[in-house]
Order: sequence, then structure tokens, then C-alpha cells
Amino acid sequence: MRWGSWLLGAAALLFTVACNDMWMWDDMRGGEWEPWGGEFEAGAVDGPVRVDRLSYELQVSGQVVAGCFEISFAADTGENMTATYRFPLPAGAVVYSADIYLPAEERWERAVTLGRREGQAVFEEIVQPRPPLDPLLVQQIGPDVYRARAYPVGATQPLRSRICYTHLLERTATGAVVQVALLDPGDVVERVAQRLLVSIDVEGSGWVGQAWYGRDATTLPEGEQRDEVNLALFSMSEDLSYQLEEEAPVDQATALVYVPEDPLLDEHAHVAWTPDLSAFPGVEAQPRNVVFVIDVSGSMLGAKLAETQNAVVDALYDLDQEDSFGLVAFDTGVEVFREEMSSGDDVAQAVLWVLQLAAGSSTNISAGLAAGAAIGSSTPTQAEIDLLLVTDGRPTAGSQTAAEILDDVQRAANSTERDLRIFAFGIGNDLDQELLNQLAHETEGEASFALDDAEIADQFGELFDRVRGGGLFDVVVELEGGGLDGVEQFRWRRLFPGVALSLGATGHVSSALDLTLTATDPDGAPVAVQTTARPDRGDQLRHRLAAPLAASSWADRMARQMEETSEDPELIDGAVILAKRYNILTRYSSMLALETEEMYLEHGLVKLARDPAGIALEEVPASVEDEARIGGQGIENSGDAMPMAGDGAEVGCGCAAGSSDPASGSWLVLGALLGLLRLRRRR
Repeated sequence: MRWGSWLLGAAALLFTVACNDMWMWDDMRGGEWEPWGGEFEAGAVDGPVRVDRLSYELQVSGQVVAGCFEISFAADTGENMTATYRFPLPAGAVVYSADIYLPAEERWERAVTLGRREGQAVFEEIVQPRPPLDPLLVQQIGPDVYRARAYPVGATQPLRSRICYTHLLERTATGAVVQVALLDPGDVVERVAQRLLVSIDVEGSGWVGQAWYGRDATTLPEGEQRDEVNLALFSMSEDLSYQLEEEAPVDQATALVYVPEDPLLDEHAHVAWTPDLSAFPGVEAQPRNVVFVIDVSGSMLGAKLAETQNAVVDALYDLDQEDSFGLVAFDTGVEVFREEMSSGDDVAQAVLWVLQLAAGSSTNISAGLAAGAAIGSSTPTQAEIDLLLVTDGRPTAGSQTAAEILDDVQRAANSTERDLRIFAFGIGNDLDQELLNQLAHETEGEASFALDDAEIADQFGELFDRVRGGGLFDVVVELEGGGLDGVEQFRWRRLFPGVALSLGATGHVSSALDLTLTATDPDGAPVAVQTTARPDRGDQLRHRLAAPLAASSWADRMARQMEETSEDPELIDGAVILAKRYNILTRYSSMLALETEEMYLEHGLVKLARDPAGIALEEVPASVEDEARIGGQGIENSGDAMPMAGDGAEVGCGCAAGSSDPASGSWLVLGALLGLLRLRRRR
């Protein structure tokens, strides 16, 4: 991508209206571009796509929230366009249905659940010739962040879609909170919609809050029923929340049970547990000492590097004042932001440095990590350092094997007399997952991987949350007893206090369930915590939601296993079939709604019979696409080549902070503006 296109695209972002943190673009060619770092070409946009109305309806039953939001799109042009938008959901939410409204038939069409690439392939095949049809595609693109694509949006009438989800109430020191997640970390948000309506019904007692677009408050009112508030000057700087008044504290662990009507189906139990770790003070989260080690080799050209910059900038803004950080960029050689660790006072300059990065040549992972390990510190307490490696490939320069790379890094670390851990974040199709896992596991770090470029920022943020001292290591939780079908085991590499665990099981749940957590603390000492969860069969609303919640916990377990080992084809197939069986959206599935039955038949898609909880009552077909690759678009989606600062240097990164590119001055100014305007949700 040329610098001029970058500046034009970024400038357009500053003035594009973003709705419900759902970035809207009309898409005249069937492609898409993402906030801050996606593709933009002059002349590609003939008219704006906007959100005309956004409506949330939330029902609270016990500790379960069932939510649906309806979004109505409109356009100011006669051309049919594809709306691409991102939306967040509360932590731990699971999407269990998506619909598109068919005005000619005056009905909603329910989406079918497919493999991630399976649904995307059908959607693009339908939209490419741009007929007046109505497909809707919904995918997960990061932890608690989703993307939907709807077609056609035109000036004749609004296009309406509806998405339903469920999650558990957020627990705070003062009770429970119902939250409407309106912000997506990292997006610049100007306004939510022309009209916003939020309604919350607690235990069938009536609607306790309503709001429409305005500007003077971000908290829904307490007290009288059917209360209303005009949110004047509402700037989208916070999520909407409603504090519930509770008569008694909620149990530490809760077990929600679904009893199907069909006798051939098992009972499903979903357990939510926030382990009490107060007896282990050494596991509290510690300040960060982190060095970002950023791959800027040639294969990072385009969307990968842009999304990586987005992710690193978000992480820099999320640093606390007591945290310390460093920055290294590498291709064949390396560039270092500063030779000493920096503090919170240096974030603004660090952001500008990151925004100048441009793709270079080969991939010298060893040199990048060694340079990060050698960054000095004037603070005696910084006895440990975490290297957060971001790369899309395998070594093509310098040391090639994990053992050789670790030797190089250890030599550099010895010069500073500090211990280190490596956290590896992999993106793209061509990386060496085994190598990254080895680097992380040999140093007691972690590895995580993005499935496609749209996932980079949010998946990176989830890993960054754990890049710090403290916490539990090698966590194993076992769920048993109460009539379950054996022992269900769940594993986490790291766990910090206050994190709610999601666990699922099947069987005939007749009594209390036993939970046991075992782990080690930062000093290697064993930790064990036990509790029980009483079964709650609940009312008709919440008990049937136990099935998708339990299935989501199994999908997350599969994803963690694949990151720890590899994307084994059998595990991928299992993850897709699990999502299809329970009609849920995961990293490996998508939801696709089509206008006519003929369209489903034409593409070989089957609408499965399901029970009231969404469980399939017939055989679930496997995906017809290869879902087993870690996916990233990379150069194929990158547009024109970006100029390389410091071109021709034998050593040093092609992204040198002292860029010789003539546009670098404008880029610095633009970067500063983006940094000032950026709205973030604190992790």
C-alpha cells in the first residue's frame, strides 16, 4: 500500500461515522477494510452506509443474561452495497442465533451454522455477482469481538439483522452488573446510531431501563420501573451498564442444568466458577516488564503489519504507570526504540515509533529476541523480563532452530543478569507453530495464534493480558460427581485471581458437583482449591441456555489445546462439528442466513432439526472446506507495496524509526492524531 493511500484511508477513518463500535463501510467490490490499518482506495466508496436504528433487549434470569440486538442499516445511494461491521459482546458471551429480515415475506430467516471458511465461501460466491438477494454472514474475529457482513444495503429500504447471545452476569465487589458492550478496544467511535434503545427485564419484573441516542450519561437508571433516560452527548466512551441490587451473595460456583425434552439427549450442565485464591497472595498480578519484539519482514507487508501496529499501540496505551516496556523491530537486522526500558511517560513517543514501522526483508527471529533480552534496566526490581514476540513466519536468517535461538537469547539475557520468558504470538499461514510453542514453553511463557488478519488485534490483546508476573501456572480443573458422565477436565496455561472459569459437562445431574483446581504458584509451590456447585435447573429461559454455554466451554478447551500443540485436522473437524451441533459461533464456525430455500439447496446447505436449546437432532455434516489452516491474508490482501524506510541498509530494520520516506513527517502527525483520538476499553 502506498503512503498516500495510507494517509487517505486513515484520514477517512477519522471522519467516518462509526456505529455501535460497528465500523460501517459500503463495499462496492465485495471486499472489506478494517479500522485503522485496513485497505482503502480512492473512488471505492460511492455513498455511506449507516446504522439507522440499534435496539437491545436483555432478559436477566438468575445469573444468566439472554440478549438480542437488532440493527437496521440504511444507505444514501441507490447502489446495493455490503455492510461490514464489528461488534463486541460481554466477556464470555456465546452467540446462539442470527437472523436477517426478509421484507417481501415479512419474516425473519434464521442462519445455519457452518465452518468458518465454509460460510465465508458461500457468502462471497453469492455476493460477487451482486444480485438483489439477502445473505448475512457472522463470524468471531477475536475474544468477545465479532464481525457481520450483510447484503444488500441500499436507499430503498433499511436492511435489518438480529443477533442473539447469552452470558453470565458480571460480578463486582458491589454485586452484579448487566452490561451492554458498545465499545471495541482500539476503534475511534463518534456516535452509536441515529436511534438507540436498550431495554432490560430482570426476573420478569418489567423493563427497568430504556435509552435513546443522546449525550449526558452512560449509565442506565436505577429505581422505578419503566424509567427512561435521554443520553444527551453520549460519546461511546464507555459501555452501558446497570447495577443490580441483590438480596444475598451469589455462590462462588453455580451450576446451570438443562434437561432436554428428548429422552435420547443427555442433560447438560454449565458451571461458572471464580476460584477463591485469597489464601495465595503470591499469585496476585505484578507490574509488567515487557519488550515487544515485532516482525517487520517482507511477508508482514500490508494488513498483517497494520493490524500488528494496531495491537501493539493498544497494548502500549494499556500499560500502567508502574509498568516498564521496550520495543524491538526486526527483519534481517534489528532496530531498538531505546537501549533502556521505558516507562509510562514514554508511551506517546513509543506509539509514533510503532506507527512508522514498514515491511523489510528476511526474518531473523533470533536477532530480534536477543536484542530484546539485551535491553538494559536501571531499576533493580526488574529481575525478570517478558519478551512478547509477534511474527508471521519461520526464521529465514540467523539461527534457525529453537535450541539455537534460545542459546542466542540466553547469552543476551546473561549480559543484563535477568531471567526471561518468551510469549509468542503467531499470525498468517506460513509460520512455524511448533517453533513458537517451543520458544514459549521452554521459557515458561505462552503461545497464541490468530486465525486470520481480522483476529490479530483482539487475540493479541488477550495474550497481552497474561504477559506479567504473578498468577497460577499449569492450571487443571476437574469437574465430577452429581451423576455426570465421568470426569471433565479443563486446562489453562495461566490463571490470575478474579477470572471466571467456564466448564461444561453432560450426564444426569442429580446432586452437587465437585470442582478441584490444581496448579503451581510463581515459585513452583503446589496450589489446590476445592468447592462444590449446586445444580440449578432454572426456569424455561435460563435452563435451556446451559447447553450453548457448556458447548462454548468445550470449544474454548479445543482452541487452547490446538494452541498448545498444533491445529490437528481431527481437532479442527471436531471443533466445527461441535459448533454445528450446538448452533454456536466459535473461532472455527460461522453463521449464514440466505433468502430462499433454493439458495440453501443450491449450495448443499442443510437446515438441521433442533431441540429448544438448539441441539441438533440429526447427523451433523462436516465442513466441505479445509478449516484446518491457521489463516491470514498477508500479501494477497495487502494492496501496493509500502515503501521501506532506510532502504538498502545492510543492518537495521527496514522500518527504521528515522524513516527517510518523504511522507514520514505527515505520518508522524497523523499518528499523533490517531493516538489522541483513540478510545480504549481498559482490559
